[in-house]
Amino acid sequence: MEDIWLYALLVCLVTGFLGRYVAIQKGRDASEGFLIGLLFNLLGVLIISLLPNKEIQKQKEPQFSDEELKAQKEKADRINKKNIKTGNILLVIVILLILAAFFFNKQ
Repeated sequence: MEDIWLYALLVCLVTGFLGRYVAIQKGRDASEGFLIGLLFNLLGVLIISLLPNKEIQKQKEPQFSDEELKAQKEKADRINKKNIKTGNILLVIVILLILAAFFFNKQ
């Protein structure tokens, strides 16, 4: 019975290191590959091998100029301010509804 646990541990470690190797080859984090390989064994190694390369993902990211980034930030700030105002209004409405329900339940 103790040999089974030893073999299971050995298989987990081997697939963990195999997952680590595959992750490094794909430009991914080594610890990510090791943990997935360790926890999911050969299925984990298969999962790591099917994940896209990190370098390809970095190349696909669009490059923006400083003006475009500034315009996007200003737009995001306007949207955030609008969302905060909307959230405050909804909070006041909810509080008023709670107070109204409390008031009408007492009568």
